[in-house]
Amino acid sequence: SYSIAPSMIGILFLPITTSVIIGSIVYKKISKVKDSMTILRNTVITFAIFTLSFGLMHYLNLIVLSLIIFALGFLVGIVPALLSTLISQRYENIKGKVLGIFNFIRYLGMTFGSITIGLISQQYMLFYFSFIFIVILTIFL
Repeated sequence: SYSIAPSMIGILFLPITTSVIIGSIVYKKISKVKDSMTILRNTVITFAIFTLSFGLMHYLNLIVLSLIIFALGFLVGIVPALLSTLISQRYENIKGKVLGIFNFIRYLGMTFGSITIGLISQQYMLFYFSFIFIVILTIFL
């Protein structure tokens, strides 16, 4: 719906790829200053807000879409590193096994999320992102 050339579509992946790397780097710095649970709570709530923003504003223009995707990528860069740290601290004796299960569930969720978003028509997109927003806030508040 943005009427862009196929050669430009790959460039749209640049914001999320860059921001995931930046998020991972920033996590290392903020983990020395803030408590892990505080970082997790703030990150997930902010993620919920940007998820809702994506649902509300994905149709406006590519610049807005890229900014929202950049913010989501930044948060995605923080969360796996944070969760891996928390899991490693909690289950030191079986760290490898638990991290393997964590990654399996994480990638399974990404798969089902992609399938779900592909099946939802455009008219229900706002409802879908609003539902995800409410679920995330309910769990973490």
